Amino acid sequence: MAVSDHYLASAAARDVLQEGGNAVDAAVTLSLTLGVVCPQYTGIGGGGFALVCLPGMDKPRLFDFRETAPGGSGPDMFGEGEGSSTRGGLAVGVPGTVAGMARLLEEFGTISWERALAPGIELAREGVEVYPNLKRVILGRGQYLADFSEISRIFLNPALDCTKPGNRLKLPDLARTYEVLARNGPREFYEGETAQKIVEAVTESGGIFTPEDLAGYSVIERDPVWASYKGKEFWTVGAPSGGGVQLLQMLRMLEPFDIGPNQFGSADCYHLQAEAMRLSFADRSSWIADPAFFDVPIRAMLDEGRLQELHSQIRPGRAMDLVATPPLECAKPAGHSLPGVGGTAAYAAADPNGGFMVATESVNLWFGSMVVPRGTGILLNNVMDDFSKKPGTPDAFGLVSSRINQVEPGKRPASSSAPTLVFENGKPMAALASAGGPRIATTVLQMAVNYFDHQLNIRQSMDAPRIHHQWLPNELVVESNIARDVRNRLEQIGHKVLEGPSRSHASALVWEAEEQCYYGVGDFRAGGDAAGLC
Repeated sequence: MAVSDHYLASAAARDVLQEGGNAVDAAVTLSLTLGVVCPQYTGIGGGGFALVCLPGMDKPRLFDFRETAPGGSGPDMFGEGEGSSTRGGLAVGVPGTVAGMARLLEEFGTISWERALAPGIELAREGVEVYPNLKRVILGRGQYLADFSEISRIFLNPALDCTKPGNRLKLPDLARTYEVLARNGPREFYEGETAQKIVEAVTESGGIFTPEDLAGYSVIERDPVWASYKGKEFWTVGAPSGGGVQLLQMLRMLEPFDIGPNQFGSADCYHLQAEAMRLSFADRSSWIADPAFFDVPIRAMLDEGRLQELHSQIRPGRAMDLVATPPLECAKPAGHSLPGVGGTAAYAAADPNGGFMVATESVNLWFGSMVVPRGTGILLNNVMDDFSKKPGTPDAFGLVSSRINQVEPGKRPASSSAPTLVFENGKPMAALASAGGPRIATTVLQMAVNYFDHQLNIRQSMDAPRIHHQWLPNELVVESNIARDVRNRLEQIGHKVLEGPSRSHASALVWEAEEQCYYGVGDFRAGGDAAGLC
């Protein structure tokens, strides 16, 4: 089974499984295909995280291929200019996706690099039918696309009309880049002609890339973090991502409450989740950064006493005052001097032998930095906006982070990613992941609560209405299909309730032991789909 935001990417992974490939083979193929069919928010110009668990492994292995800050970057690099951290060359971090996919294939794969790239090459040449989500994003970012000649040539070409459903978006430049990568290997991206084109494009757009920035990029294997919940083990990603730690905190804060099947859709249950959400965001804003630059207190954040302290602040039937969470005295710099002392894709695959891979990757905002190296078709990320430019100042997602997440050379910015594997009896039985910036962790939380507590099936768990609270701004955002009486009750107990658009889209895959089969579901919010073998 494979699940993603587009049926063609899921189908490409399914074909690899049909040929005898494992979950990693399928997921890497899916990633490289998804960058063609969903170029507006993912692709080889970005980065991410992946969890892998194959037969014989007693816990997942975590790979960090998050983007890094160029060597010439610094905390004052964006000045007072409007938009320099989101558009143009300064916004681009050193991409990690190619290195990440290559590392995963090298460690676990049974197929060749060329085979993994093949579906993407074919689809880039033949074109992908314009679908509603692609049209919506092009229209939403059109005013910015027009300022960058190469990306506007691709997506605003009147002859192609990418805003008309049924037309086909062809990416011949990206097809040629994939062919070069297939022929020369993944290091081409970091040391070959492709690397030269990337450096030239970034510098011409006002950035500070050097060949050494690309050549020096490396994937990091990290220890995953985990916590128990209702008899299951939830394994996910730690720093430099805050999303996984938030997920574990929220689950543990909620576990003592009665949120069984009869609580589904109730104002009382939404209230408890909202309170756990904003407590976790307050923690994330203070303590999440690249662990190579700051001794991130993960153990303290997940300490049982700490979690009980946070749980005790949640009062059924009454929204708390907006206050900071209690301090963590153990946090300290890790060998670095810190003066004065936070558009994504989610996908999963599982093979017939019980192997799983789940990942979250992105170019950050829609169309990333808008910078496309001439003739490559590669959309470069704008992940530098995820750094803290001024303590207390929100990024494009409204997230506030502290000085520990400021820009430094080689540093990885704080992330919201939370790809998660759920274990039962020592083996993975579910993969949950979401896109949506700060809504990633809260979406994964709600899918887990829907499935394990409310006992919905995985399709119902995905489709159920969602809420989101991220501490700042002090607002509880609800999807439009949450009932009016529920909203009224939430307001009565002290929440500022706002109706907002769906900004998260998830993927979920579960193993049903009694039926001896996988169920996979994509998110209708982005047109996601699953493909599997019978």
